[in-house]
Amino acid sequence: MSGDRGSTTVEWALSLPVVVMLAMAAVSGMVAVAAKLGCISVTRDTALALARGGDPSIPDGAVVSRDGETVTVAVHRPVTGCSATAVLEP
Repeated sequence: MSGDRGSTTVEWALSLPVVVMLAMAAVSGMVAVAAKLGCISVTRDTALALARGGDPSIPDGAVVSRDGETVTVAVHRPVTGCSATAVLEP
């Protein structure tokens, strides 16, 4: 019995870093998904407002291009990038 002394401590010491790394990976994934959804929302709303003839506030780092009857808004963020295209309304 004396040979098992401290084995629980060693198991915790070995497994705790793995649990912490898994938690950090999960949080990082959630942050990336939230950034992507926010980016999509901003580009879509800006492209639709421009297509309807409005004057929206264009986000920092956004690239707006007009090609015939379409408006394309591209936004690049440190985590992700996205773009949205809308057709001009008559």
